Amino acid sequence: PYIVGEPHLTHTGVDEVKIGGLPFVISKADDYFGSQTLMDRILFGVLSSPTLFPIEDKFVEVPDDLVDCMKAELLFSRIIPPPDTFFPEISSDAAVERAIMSGVFSVWLKDDPDGDLVVDYSRLADFTPRTGFRRLGAKAYLSSAGKLTSIYVCDKQAMVRPGEPGWDDAKVVFKNSGALWNTTVDHLIGVHMIATNPVVNSAVKTLPTTHTIRRLLQPFSFRSVYVNQRSQKSLLDSHSIVLHACGIDADTFAKFLEAGAMKSELWLTPHERMAQAGKKVQALATLGQFPYGEDSMLLYDALYEFVSDWVDDEYADDEVLAADAALQAFGRDLYEQTRLLSFGTPERLDTRDKLSKVLATFIFNATGQHEHAGTVQEYIGHPSFMGFRLTEGSRRVDMQSWLLGQMLFCVTSLPMPKLMDDFDECFTKDAERKRWRACQERLAQVSSAIDSANNTRRPYPFRSFLPRVLESSVNV
Repeated sequence: PYIVGEPHLTHTGVDEVKIGGLPFVISKADDYFGSQTLMDRILFGVLSSPTLFPIEDKFVEVPDDLVDCMKAELLFSRIIPPPDTFFPEISSDAAVERAIMSGVFSVWLKDDPDGDLVVDYSRLADFTPRTGFRRLGAKAYLSSAGKLTSIYVCDKQAMVRPGEPGWDDAKVVFKNSGALWNTTVDHLIGVHMIATNPVVNSAVKTLPTTHTIRRLLQPFSFRSVYVNQRSQKSLLDSHSIVLHACGIDADTFAKFLEAGAMKSELWLTPHERMAQAGKKVQALATLGQFPYGEDSMLLYDALYEFVSDWVDDEYADDEVLAADAALQAFGRDLYEQTRLLSFGTPERLDTRDKLSKVLATFIFNATGQHEHAGTVQEYIGHPSFMGFRLTEGSRRVDMQSWLLGQMLFCVTSLPMPKLMDDFDECFTKDAERKRWRACQERLAQVSSAIDSANNTRRPYPFRSFLPRVLESSVNV
């Protein structure tokens, strides 16, 4: 087990990365693990080298009877942790509906202005695939009960309905469009670069190690810089593993990531995200018929109460908070990192409520949202499930892309402390420990509520925001 100690890093150099026209900053040193090791630099340098690891697409499929053998022989089954949920297959209508209403595609469930519900991954159609691969992009339309009614396939410019010719193909295109969008936009760009990395940068840059907000943030930023340094090469580089595994043309990959970043809603609270999704989706969450919305709000509320208790104890009123020069510098620096996005942080953190909302959203994204977008073993464990690219006429991921997806999990998956840990080595003051103990009790209540919903009224269990299984900060 890792020990989360008190903050000690007072400054660090940074790497400046441009994704399309959007600038991002990644710190060079981690508060606990320092700079990247020589072995890390060699490994990820090779994996992002166009000379040593060139893009050479292979069009070979994996026979079903070799899948388990390859996972065992290549140690994937030992390195990649088991998933929290189980999908026996993701080909039937019911399985795709489950992935939308109670799974990885839930993030983008919205009201359909002309109908009931829709999940829209059509933006992918704007980006040119490499030779031999299909142009991805699709929209899935659902009834108010969450049943598929049709799928629009962008490259065919066709609306296909259940039972019609091309229906199975439409589901395959939709699944793989969603898998690529989730891994690159929701997870890599969204959780890592937009929702967590800027907070760590600003905290180290502007807040003294003894500052109360720096101390509050510490368990939820543990090892984040180390992870994001790895991500810079394995996921963001112009010759990254993700680029190898997907079918998008290298020249447009950065533009694709930029377009995804501009759609990110992760600096909205879960309550605001449900409102942004529309009244129909919001009603489903309120009525307990949309686990992603229901559970995300439960987790956020528990975290917000913890943060607001901390902030209210440390700052007597808004005037005292606004007079904290280091904290105001933190807010301005955070704003500068997020201001170009569609949804960013406030220009000034000059009230206790503003500060509590930003910090609670950060912690929620680093824990629950990261679990939802990043822990997707159950979706890519078999080539027939879903992946990052497709060839014309195929209904499964090719061997090369599937292996690269498994390898991506292996080289970037790092263990983290659990959210429900005590963090006594970090929260060393009596008042800090009292606040965290109260939060642990609230998180235990959230776990009980989610367990009860899963056991009694949900057709499928949903554990993305279950505090008992969450880690305290981002890993893969």
